[in-house]
Amino acid sequence: AVYALGESRQSDAIKALVKTLEIEDPVSRYSAVISLGKIGKPASGILIKIMLNKKYQRALRGQAIEELVNLKEKSAVAGFIQLLKDRDSVIRIEVLMALEKIKDRRSFESIRDASLNDNNPDIRRIAKEIYERITKGNS
Repeated sequence: AVYALGESRQSDAIKALVKTLEIEDPVSRYSAVISLGKIGKPASGILIKIMLNKKYQRALRGQAIEELVNLKEKSAVAGFIQLLKDRDSVIRIEVLMALEKIKDRRSFESIRDASLNDNNPDIRRIAKEIYERITKGNS
């Protein structure tokens, strides 16, 4: 049923999918996020809220990030930048990869800051590599 709501691509399905996020079954919640991504731009605001909400597990937040990237959703960039400070290093890596794909100039300084200041050396390295790739030819 959750899958069908997404396949319908009807924005009126958003309310039902948001209710699905509150049930205990993680598979249904995950499917709801994928379905929100299929609905597209009308569901972007909800996807941004999911990725920013620490009450949701990492996989759900990561899927919301992926759906926003698939939508090429520029309105998510401010939220992505905010998540570069998330305590979860996996979320920070997912956000760096998302920012690389979206290539919004607003994020360049934040990626550079992560390459210099993140407490995780792996994230500093990844951020440095991404920063070099996205700024190559843009100077």
